Amino acid sequence: MIKAFRISFIISLAILLLGGCTKNKRNDILGSWKLLTLRVEPEDTPYVRFTFYDNLTVRGVAIKNGEEITTPIEATYSIKYKHLRYELTISRDERFEIIGPDYRGTYVIDELSRDVLRLIRIEGLNDAGEWSTGGDAFIMLDLLRE
Repeated sequence: MIKAFRISFIISLAILLLGGCTKNKRNDILGSWKLLTLRVEPEDTPYVRFTFYDNLTVRGVAIKNGEEITTPIEATYSIKYKHLRYELTISRDERFEIIGPDYRGTYVIDELSRDVLRLIRIEGLNDAGEWSTGGDAFIMLDLLRE
């Protein structure tokens, strides 16, 4: 009797914590993030800004000198705890291109702190424009909170 109670208590606690942590991850990701590049760029080079909203939409736009230079594009996102990691999925019927690649796909949240977000895409469009998983869909995005 006590053993069954312990097991059910542990399972209930795990479900409660995992469900609460997913909500916390979603709250932590809310706001605007600047996509960083590894290149040394001139100061007036455009960059991509992603803004995550509480209604599960993400807005992407290119910024140059503080001004939006492209039409903002919106997509939906979801965060799930899967395979002992958090995954962020960006979905849209049409392409989600701002500057560079199509950002639709599934990402592992590799790092999420107050100021830094690192996403690693594990599923998405490859260079040939085909939906793929694994290495040919790989993109690593480093973002800094604005």
